[in-house]
Amino acid sequence: KMIMRNSALNQSISIIIPVHNGDKTISKCINYCLRQVFSATEIIVIDDASTDNTFEICQSFGDKIKLLRNKTPQKPYKTRKLGIEHATGEWLLFIDADDYINKDALLKLAEKQAKSNADIVQMRVIRRLFHNKIAIPTKSDYNCTMALDACLYNETLFPVQCWGKLYRKILLDSTPIAYDGFWGEDRILNLPILIKCPKIEYAPTAVYNYTWGGNSNKYNPANLNEYKIICSLKIEFARNNNLTDKIPDIKKEMTTLLEYHVRQRINLGTYSDDENIEWLEGELKDSFWSEFKMLSAKTIYYNNKNSLSRKLKKIISRFL
Repeated sequence: KMIMRNSALNQSISIIIPVHNGDKTISKCINYCLRQVFSATEIIVIDDASTDNTFEICQSFGDKIKLLRNKTPQKPYKTRKLGIEHATGEWLLFIDADDYINKDALLKLAEKQAKSNADIVQMRVIRRLFHNKIAIPTKSDYNCTMALDACLYNETLFPVQCWGKLYRKILLDSTPIAYDGFWGEDRILNLPILIKCPKIEYAPTAVYNYTWGGNSNKYNPANLNEYKIICSLKIEFARNNNLTDKIPDIKKEMTTLLEYHVRQRINLGTYSDDENIEWLEGELKDSFWSEFKMLSAKTIYYNNKNSLSRKLKKIISRFL
């Protein structure tokens, strides 16, 4: 099979794959990277202290990949930063270990970048659930204002994830915001990049296959604390970068996330109405909420309970 050399389009691309306990999917992810018709300069795999067979599987690829390992779990943000520090390519592409890219993805990204001189090229994302392929809605073009607003308060404007994007490496050489959490780390990584107003293009023929239904898609009661940390970081970022007009929208999104958390808690069916309201009243006493408009525990709870009830009735009505 003919491999197109990077010199043809003059891009050197480092692929960075962070992985933690991914022994079921990491081989497929790496193999699709190795089979690209436009060869990557290097494939960097960072094992984040896996306790399964992930590291041994990665070792089996030998010098085809550059393998790094965290002795203790560092979570995605620090793991990706380690990959950035070791990357030698002018361009970076992050791929999650349970995902994979089409075999011509790097070629399509390189062609789009060469034609547009973009600083970031967004791939088309296909959500895969079992054998189903569901295209995630995208726009035909993006700009840094849309992307920045997406990371601050409205992720429908632009894909906020750092995976599935070709980045000019110099944009990531300085990412000053420190965050050790799991949820929302993509946004925190992207904020200091997008404030530099990079040129963003979309490559609809460069396909990223995203596995839907993993641990990141499951409800976790502890996520509310991470939502609050992320919100505080975003507000601080807005204040430090003359974006104070965005703060009301950031707070509005946080209120929506609180309501989502309440709906999920109701959906568990573990607690009574009184217990849920008591929990919510206690939560709203947290100093974090002091800058928000008056929030009523009972109103938030029953509005979300009624919303779930309406959705359930709508679903049931289809079968009557």
